[in-house]
Amino acid sequence: MNKNIYLSYKCDDTDKACMIKNQLISQGFGVQGFDDTIDFYAIKHQGEAAVVAWIESQLFDSDITIVVLGQNTLESGWVELEIKQSLARGNQVIFVNMRNETEHSSLVKDYCATLASEAPLYHWQQDQGATDLHEWVDQLELTDAIFLNRPDLYNNQNKFSLTAF
Repeated sequence: MNKNIYLSYKCDDTDKACMIKNQLISQGFGVQGFDDTIDFYAIKHQGEAAVVAWIESQLFDSDITIVVLGQNTLESGWVELEIKQSLARGNQVIFVNMRNETEHSSLVKDYCATLASEAPLYHWQQDQGATDLHEWVDQLELTDAIFLNRPDLYNNQNKFSLTAF
């Protein structure tokens, strides 16, 4: 199953997001939500409604949202909005910790648990993200396969539905 991935990251972390984007593209995944930061600032200058509309348009065909956790991500209201919109539309979420720390801090764990408690949290270095990123995404396909056997959990657009619970 081909997955389209939305990258959520703070503009300060464009270099980290670019590493992930390049790796995903080289492995055949579609990547959305990755634009030059100048484009984002131009959109941001148009106001909050323009940013929200841009985020929604970038999320449109995505199945998975990868959240790049850099040094300042936890303070970004836009990243938080992207996570919430991703979950609302049925995207699966993966957190990738790329902060300058040797293990997940309690701040990172709390942030992830608060916004998407079921989403996996990986550490780029400790979990060998440079070689295993595609496996993290492929593991989500297994989750999709489980739900395909439960049509009561899907809405009419073949997206996961929380109303079934």
